[in-house]
Amino acid sequence: MQYKFKFKNRVLPIFLIITITVIASILAYKDITDRESYKCWKILEDSAGTVNKEINLIFENNINILHMISKEIENRDTLQSHEDVIADMDVFSNNSLFSRFDIFYDDDTILMQSGMIKNTSSITTFAKEAAKGEHISERTEDIITGEEVLYYYVPVEKNGETVALVVGVIDCNSLSEIFKPRIYNGQVMLCIADSKDGKFVMDNWHDGLGDVTDVTDIAERRPSKGFKSVDVTEEIMSNKTGVLSYTSDEDGENSYMYYTPIGIFDWELLVIVREDVAFSGLVHIRGILSIIGLIEIALIGLYFWWNLRTFRMLVDSRQKMSEELEKSTTLIKCVTELSLKEDINDAIDNLLEIVNSYFSGDRTYIFQIDYAAQIVSNTFEYASEGVSKEIDNLKNVPLNVVDKWIDKFRGNGSFYISNLDENRDEASYEILKAQNIDSLLAVPLLRDEEIIGFVGVDNPRKNYKDSSLLTSIQFFIINSITTKYQQDNLEYLSYRDMLTNLYNRNKYIDIVETHTGVKTDMVGVV
Repeated sequence: MQYKFKFKNRVLPIFLIITITVIASILAYKDITDRESYKCWKILEDSAGTVNKEINLIFENNINILHMISKEIENRDTLQSHEDVIADMDVFSNNSLFSRFDIFYDDDTILMQSGMIKNTSSITTFAKEAAKGEHISERTEDIITGEEVLYYYVPVEKNGETVALVVGVIDCNSLSEIFKPRIYNGQVMLCIADSKDGKFVMDNWHDGLGDVTDVTDIAERRPSKGFKSVDVTEEIMSNKTGVLSYTSDEDGENSYMYYTPIGIFDWELLVIVREDVAFSGLVHIRGILSIIGLIEIALIGLYFWWNLRTFRMLVDSRQKMSEELEKSTTLIKCVTELSLKEDINDAIDNLLEIVNSYFSGDRTYIFQIDYAAQIVSNTFEYASEGVSKEIDNLKNVPLNVVDKWIDKFRGNGSFYISNLDENRDEASYEILKAQNIDSLLAVPLLRDEEIIGFVGVDNPRKNYKDSSLLTSIQFFIINSITTKYQQDNLEYLSYRDMLTNLYNRNKYIDIVETHTGVKTDMVGVV
């Protein structure tokens, strides 16, 4: 617990620093991207304003040309000299956005720059157009070419009356060439919509003025994620300023449309640009910041992984040290028990109790092998409280019962049965099952490379993955058993006659000494 407390005290300040760094990074990311986003929106707005000014300037210059033609005609004595009128129009036809100039007379005829005269009473009348004063028409079909055009009318006045109209004819399809976008390196689309009827006057977004004729097509587009649906038709026809974002059905990319009124006419300018173009700076910055963020996350993750790994290594090391200390302490107890106890039987019994506690087993025991008699017998056993002793039931067990055990001893030096039911085919299965044994750990007892027995633990609940303790004490157990055998043999030789195998004088003296001072009523001597 103390170690964990120290670890928390060491990690907590670092965790707080990392948390503050992450929060600061997120806030910085938001601030930088917000600033760049504002900058990109500002560029889009300014770019639309630049295009708007350019359109206004070009139209103003070209309208001035119409005014100059009107003045030239007004200064002439007569309007009927068609050759002179055409000559005036030819002078101003170069470098103009008008495809041609016409003169509309009060008899509903139009004198065209080519010299052709055409009656327009079936289409419009002089009185109708003159009543409007100077104005521009809605998009309509040209009476000559059949192309989509605009007519710009400038009155010719004499004595305060409108006697004719100078008409500048604007080919709508040519406007896309005149107002080529120069903003965003030309990666932008421009449209001009008439706010009165929603029709496109100029369109380089679609394939010219083809099937798509008005702004209702825009209203059908799917808004981009995070943008509200806008009634763009109503917005444009109300001469409002705003932004619409939509997702392309063709490639799934987002595009932005900035719409704003064109001051010179009742028109709306539409600037359409893809997100990766309009927000290229923001995309670039987000990419860099994302990479920095990923590196930051990777470093933080690596730091925590390294600390966790180090912590686990320390915990494992402490655990291993604790296990080694417990094993060493247990080994010392075992050796001390065998060294200090005069009675070897008691010493071995106590040793088995110590070993059993180390493994938290049910029983710990020693079996000895008699190869001459082909038997194996349980000679020492310790059983935990509540566990039955089996030493008396395991005398003179046929050696073939543990043949496979001996083979494992020779092959691996030890063996561990983790699940008895997986060893049903072994001869020892029934004997072990009868003792309620589910698992078992055993190591051989070796004398001069010969297996003379083994020491085992039934149902070990801890430390069973390491048999080194049993391997370490087996040398001391063999010495103790050998010493006991020698003591028993010396005692036998001291008290027995070698020829008759009867008790000798030493036994007699020993018996007499045991009865010294004891009152005996009846004594018999042979």
